[in-house]
Amino acid sequence: MKSDTTASAGETVKADTAKAPEKASKASPAPAAAPATSFKFAPVKSEPAAAETAPPSLGFDLLPGGDAVAKPLRMALDLSTQSARDGYVRARESQDALQKACASSVDAASRGLVTLNAQWIDLMRMHSDATLGLWRATITAPSLSEAVKAQTSGMRQAYDSTASQLKAIAETGTRVASETTEPLRKVFPGA
Repeated sequence: MKSDTTASAGETVKADTAKAPEKASKASPAPAAAPATSFKFAPVKSEPAAAETAPPSLGFDLLPGGDAVAKPLRMALDLSTQSARDGYVRARESQDALQKACASSVDAASRGLVTLNAQWIDLMRMHSDATLGLWRATITAPSLSEAVKAQTSGMRQAYDSTASQLKAIAETGTRVASETTEPLRKVFPGA
C-alpha cells in the first residue's frame, strides 16, 4: 500500500491500493477491492514555538526599572573607578619612592663595602709587616734573652694593633649597615 505522507494541511491525499490485493492474494483470499478514497486534513492552529514565548517570570518584573536601578549602579561604578585610579597613583608614587630608596641603599652599601675592603687589606698588610719585623728582630737579636724580649713585645704590639683595627672595622660595618638601611626606613617608617 502506498500513501503520500508529505501533504500539508488542506491538501488531498490519495491512497494507492492497487498493489495491496496482489500481496494479500498470496496469503488469503482478497475481499472486494476497496474504492480509492480521498482524505482532506483540517487546518490546525499552530501555537508559537517554545523559544518564541516569553520565559516564565522570576519576579524580576517586580524590580524597579530605568534610572531607579541604573543610577545607584552607575554611582558605585564611578566610585570604584575613581578608587582604582587613586590606588594606582599611590602605588606609582610608592614605586618611585621605593626605587629611589633602593638606589640610595645600594649606593651606600657599595661605598661602605669598598671602605670595609680597604680596612681589611690594611689589616692584612699590617699583620704581614709586623710578622716580618718580628722575625728580623728575633733573628738579629744578639742573645737568646733579647730574642725572647723582641718576640713578646712584637706579639703584644701585633695584638694591640689588630684589636684596634678590628674595632675600627666593626664600627665601619655598623655605620655601613645604618647608612644602607636608612633610605629604606624612610620609605617604610613602621618597619
